Formats: sequence, structure tokens, C-alpha cells
Amino acid sequence: EPGALAAVTPEVIHPRVSELITKLEGKDLVRPQQAAPEPVFSFRHDLVRDVVYRAIPKQRRADLHQGFASWLQGTSEWLNEETVGWHLERSYLLRRELGVRGEAQRALGERAASLLTASGQRARTRGDLPSATGLLRRAAPLWSPGTRGRVRNLIDLAACLIDAGDMPGAETRLNEAVAEAETVGDRVLQARASVTLWEARSSTHNVAGWRERALDEAQRALAVFEDEGDEVGLSLAHRLEAMLHQNDYRFAAAERSLEEALRHARSAGDEHEERKILEWYTMSALWGPTPVEEAIARHEDFRRRFGENRLVEAGCLRRIAGFRAMQGSIEEARELLAQSRAILNDLGAGLLAAVTVTPGLVELLGGDARAAEHDFRASYEALEQLGESN
Repeated sequence: EPGALAAVTPEVIHPRVSELITKLEGKDLVRPQQAAPEPVFSFRHDLVRDVVYRAIPKQRRADLHQGFASWLQGTSEWLNEETVGWHLERSYLLRRELGVRGEAQRALGERAASLLTASGQRARTRGDLPSATGLLRRAAPLWSPGTRGRVRNLIDLAACLIDAGDMPGAETRLNEAVAEAETVGDRVLQARASVTLWEARSSTHNVAGWRERALDEAQRALAVFEDEGDEVGLSLAHRLEAMLHQNDYRFAAAERSLEEALRHARSAGDEHEERKILEWYTMSALWGPTPVEEAIARHEDFRRRFGENRLVEAGCLRRIAGFRAMQGSIEEARELLAQSRAILNDLGAGLLAAVTVTPGLVELLGGDARAAEHDFRASYEALEQLGESN
């Protein structure tokens, strides 16, 4: 696009931009993609683009990426935070390869990281787990060590890994986050990281006394969050309480903790945390005292409210399948499970589809003990693959 070209070329050739593009088109190196209102061109082939790009010295490439990112940020028609973040990321990485250090380089990296992190958080909110994880992974090394931005990034990335079933990977990031939050001196971030760490450990640290230690940590974190007025943190801590109650099969107590968590999440306006709470609620509803009809109605309400979040959709379909099986609709339950499994596979979270016990429950309620055993065994093996010892 001529405006973009002008943003990354010397002023002396600005009057000749259109003329030069016409010459490149005549040599069949570029071709028009859009004629109006502004002409847009692309390289004739990706190989041509790559050869031209690599022929540019790294320092010049770094300057072009940064200049183009600035142009994008000033042009609402083309503004896309993820694209801007990518160009700033490329500029930072090229300069790092050249050995560039200093305050300007640090600021460039954090500028890129903040944009990629924001894009990752939005992807996470809409349930696009692969995009969210990828963006947050890219942002992590761009943050300067020992900064609040990096700690927040590590916590968000760990939460995505938990959603995907990668508990060891989540635990690694959260241990880093706890240590760096302590270095920064931010006790809210340290408490958030610690609470999330115990959520990850729930699958891998099933040793004597772990529940008591996790509950103690939840209580300590609640005191910090109350002192600081951190609504998101209060939601996280109450959700951890609920998880511990569920592990002890105290589903009514878990629902009470989830109601508290939901109140704080809504107060904070955190849709992702609200989605997580509703996901945990579905477990209590399936195994707890909630009547089937009431549970189905609440799950259908969740689907309406979070219809664009495919993780919510998958979770609700899976739980509704269990409720339908309880009502005797076995074939419908099987179809719902197949839909849920397809969504999770598409999101790169296929392992989560395997660890649930709902398929085995459906088959057991349908009178097929052999199929139920097969599904329960598959779930057991998937949990072993995750390092689950609970």
C-alpha cells in the first residue's frame, strides 16, 4: 500500500513510489491485490518476498519493522495489535542478534510484549487456546526479567497451559512467577501466582497433607487480596477453595465457594475468570445435589452467555451429556460428547477430551459396562500421561 511504503522509505523517493511499483509490476515481481480506494500490492511469490527480505541488512530490517509498526499504530484502518506486536517483536529480535543493549532496546521489547500479551489475553477470553498460548509464549522472553509485566505474562501463560492440560509446564512458569514477584516486591502478584500454582499442583502433588497446605495458601492469599482490594485475586482464591472441596467430594461446599468466586469475578469484570468458575460449577452440578433439570437449564444459560467461547461450549456440552444420560437419553448424550470432543480437538486441547469420566458414566447409565470400562481406562491412561496422581 503506497502509504505504508512511504512510511518505510526515504523521503527522497516518496514522489516516485507509484512509478517504482509500476516497474516492479512490469517485471512480474509484484501484483495488485486491491485497486481502490488505495491500490494494494503483494509479491508475486513468497520466495521472491523471502529473497528480498533476507537481502536487507539486519539493522535496516529492524528499522523497517519498527517504522512500519509506528505507521500501523497511527492508521486506524490498518491497526491490529497482534500485527503491530509482531513487527516490534521482529525489530527487537533482530537488534538482539546484532548485540544491541540498553534502555531503548528494553523499551522496544516491552512495547512488543505488551501488545502480544494483550492479544493473547483476548484470544484466551474467546476460548482460542492455541492462539492465546502461542502469543503469550512469544511475549514472555520480550519482557525484562523481574518486572510486573513479565510476572503477569507468566501467570496468564500458565493458566492457558492448565486449560490445555499441561500441568508440568504450568508449574514451571508459576514457580518462576512466584520468585520474580517476590523480587519485584508485589505481594498481590505473588499471591496470584501461588494460588494458580496450587491449582496446577492439584494434579501432580497428591501427597499426604497437600490439601491442607493448599487450603492454608488459599487463606493466606485471601487475606492479601482483601487488604489490597483485589477482586480478581479474591475470585482465584475462592475458586481454589472450591477445587479442594470438589477433590474431597464436598460438592455443596464447593458450590458455595464458587458463588463467592463468581461474585468477585463479576465485580472485577473478568469474563475469563467467570468462565473458569462456571466450568468448575459444571463439575459440582454433575456430581453434587443439584437437580438434573435445574443443572441443564443453568448450563444452557452458560452457553447463551458465553456462546463465542468454544472452551465453554465444549465443557457445557460434555456436562449436559451426563445430565441427558441420567434422564435416559443415551444416544443424545453420545452425540453431545462427540461434539464436545471435536471442539477440544480443534482447539488443540484433545487431551482434555480424554481425561473426563463423563463418557464412561454415559455408557454405564446406558447399560454397556464393557464400553464404560473402555472409556474409564482411556481416561485413566490420559491422566497418567498428564502426570496426574490424584
